[in-house]
Amino acid sequence: MFSITDAFKMKIIDVVAFFILLFLALPINLYAQKVPDEIYKALKTGNSKELASHFNSNIYLVILGAEGVYTKTQSTLILRDFFSKYIPHNYIKMNELGKGTSKCVIGRLLTSKGNYRVVFIHKEAGPEFIDQFRIEEEN
Repeated sequence: MFSITDAFKMKIIDVVAFFILLFLALPINLYAQKVPDEIYKALKTGNSKELASHFNSNIYLVILGAEGVYTKTQSTLILRDFFSKYIPHNYIKMNELGKGTSKCVIGRLLTSKGNYRVVFIHKEAGPEFIDQFRIEEEN
């Protein structure tokens, strides 16, 4: 049987183990980043201005095979043109990969002319931003 001192020692060990686990898990939560919901809303509604507000000052953009590095302003115009021709009905996030401050998001954009795969890289380095964005035909 345990004496009072043994029980007390066990309790101390339990409390110390709890705090060790807590402090080990804390850094994971501090670096965990959530992609802003405004990005998903902008994709659902075809709001190129809101979407581009999350872009880096220069972005690698691929829209249905046409690709290049564009400024935020140029990207806004290209996306506005795309959304006027392919009117979005919905956006469904399929997967979010990555850890720390960088995420790759893969989703499906449902439009008036079909469904398209959307892939973007979202980073948080001071201010958050997207530096790669693709809209591709679904196979």
